[in-house]
Amino acid sequence: STNGENWNAANFEGEEWLSPEHECEWGSLECNEDQIIKKIGLDSSNLSGTIPFEICGLPLLEVIDLDDNKVGGNIPLNIGKCEN
Repeated sequence: STNGENWNAANFEGEEWLSPEHECEWGSLECNEDQIIKKIGLDSSNLSGTIPFEICGLPLLEVIDLDDNKVGGNIPLNIGKCEN
């Protein structure tokens, strides 16, 4: 939903997204000591579209930086139903 095949990966530091490595090794993600994602930093990454509801699957996410992208539309109504 955010045009992933056209992301600008030049801004990512670390492993390529969707690589077999643990997600905490992928670029632009920060995890806590328990290897749970707490920050997504995808500013200036050529994202477009809307924020998917699946973001709720990241229970300890504290920060999501999508600055300088083409993410738009309404925030999904269901996002208020995230448990965490």
